[in-house]
Amino acid sequence: MIYHLKNAWEMPRICLIFWTIVLETISYSALAAENGIIQGDVYLVTRSGEVRQGAANQIFLIPRDIDLSEEWRNVCSSQKADFDAIQANNNQRSAELDRLVDTASSSSVAQRYREDYIEHLEYSLSSLQDAVRTQSRERTEWIISKAQSQAPTGMRAHYEFSLAPGLYWLFAEMQLGSNFNRWLVPIEIESGDALTLDLDNNNLLAPTKFNCDNQPFEQE
Repeated sequence: MIYHLKNAWEMPRICLIFWTIVLETISYSALAAENGIIQGDVYLVTRSGEVRQGAANQIFLIPRDIDLSEEWRNVCSSQKADFDAIQANNNQRSAELDRLVDTASSSSVAQRYREDYIEHLEYSLSSLQDAVRTQSRERTEWIISKAQSQAPTGMRAHYEFSLAPGLYWLFAEMQLGSNFNRWLVPIEIESGDALTLDLDNNNLLAPTKFNCDNQPFEQE
């Protein structure tokens, strides 16, 4: 088949379009080849030997190109101030009730203040426990806010990411009863990697590591 050009400038134009398409195809292929894949199952084995799967959950991918240690300290500093304020208010009320017991005009009045004192101690303990749970939830939400992407585990408790080479954290949370179990696992992805990493008992984040007395974001 012979193609007749109407204008002499159409041949360079056709060549330009052709090579543009070729270069875009090559660039796209090169970009896709750079991605790595990481996948795995999410589960915990209880003390009784029962396997509990992390189905219908979310796995979060957090870049490690920035140091989150300082931000973690700032979050914890703010939380400590709030916790100390709750504790100070509770202590102040306890001191007031204790004084009222000592200065009561009669034994019946003193007994009433003692009952108030005991009730307040129960309230104080409950308020501090609530604060601990609330602040733990806040730290979890703060970590999740740093994620660049997330992957569902689905009903098979399996996750998968396709991602560019680099350093990341994998963060996940799984509730068993009243306990929250967490993972914060450092990973490194290289070009073309196909990695399998289960989130299980072996790489579970120690509960104390998630407390503000410790630093979970230690750069390796």
